[in-house]
Amino acid sequence: MTRHPGPLGPAQGDPDEAFALAAPWERPGEEAAAAVYAVDEAGRILMQLRDDLPGLAGAGRWSPFGGGVEPGETLREAAVREFLEETGLHLAPRGLVPWARAISGRASRMRLYTYLARLPAPAEAIRLGEGAGFALWTPRQMRAIPLTQALAEASLALAGRIEAGTLPPLD
Repeated sequence: MTRHPGPLGPAQGDPDEAFALAAPWERPGEEAAAAVYAVDEAGRILMQLRDDLPGLAGAGRWSPFGGGVEPGETLREAAVREFLEETGLHLAPRGLVPWARAISGRASRMRLYTYLARLPAPAEAIRLGEGAGFALWTPRQMRAIPLTQALAEASLALAGRIEAGTLPPLD
């Protein structure tokens, strides 16, 4: 994964180039999704355990919180909305740092965009709105859990950056 030193792109509607490639970017589809890797002060990464349902992308695996971009919505707006819907926690759009992009394994080849953010509250404040569960994982633990295939490289690269102490500044 190509690493970038910190926040890139404008505050509204980040261009593709603001996100490092986490996988080959071939024949991306029209649909897009935005997700957030929220990191706490101890360097743990908040992840969602996807429901284990037939036909669900990443079923039974760990993934950052996020979902589809609605018509007229920017990537940042979608990331903030989805994070709120799925955790009950508010994020400031300006606090999102573009991280990585990938293409889903679905037939639609959905474009997946991920951001980094500081976890805005303790885990006890999270109110799970979607998924089978959530956890805060250390970078070492991230290497041992089943990650969604499309974002596995981005997830592990984040764990490596935390361990190396080279995480971009998060507000």
